[in-house]
Amino acid sequence: FKHQLRIGVVGHITYEKGGKILQSLADEIKKRGSDAKIIILGELREGDLDKAVMEETGSYKRDELPVLISRYRPNVFLFPSIIPETFSYVIHELMALDLPIACFDVGAQAEYLSNYHNGYILKSKNPGYILDALYELHKKFWLWRGGRSVKRQN
Repeated sequence: FKHQLRIGVVGHITYEKGGKILQSLADEIKKRGSDAKIIILGELREGDLDKAVMEETGSYKRDELPVLISRYRPNVFLFPSIIPETFSYVIHELMALDLPIACFDVGAQAEYLSNYHNGYILKSKNPGYILDALYELHKKFWLWRGGRSVKRQN
């Protein structure tokens, strides 16, 4: 299975929403010499955008999300919030698009994804573990043909 891992992250990412997680993940990607990319569909509001492995789209209107996903082609999504959410529009929008999503075992986001067929609950905030888990999620749910993603039929 050889296709670039493109990790989609949606929203305005602050410390609480996982800014430090994304920076440590970017460091892990560079440390491994991986070609993985972190695509922020929104903005990194706290921390430095490491342009070697990260890019951001900037603010967008909610109905533009499917267009941005099509344009930037993330193939697995990370919801990096480190605080328990009571409700997440982002999680629900990504679930409605039937996309693979990983999050930490906190709050309503974990509750939603534990019952979602393309959900993955991360058991650690260790960047090596997160990157390995995202590669596994990517491999489990997607096949690549001619640059298009096709859901694997099991």
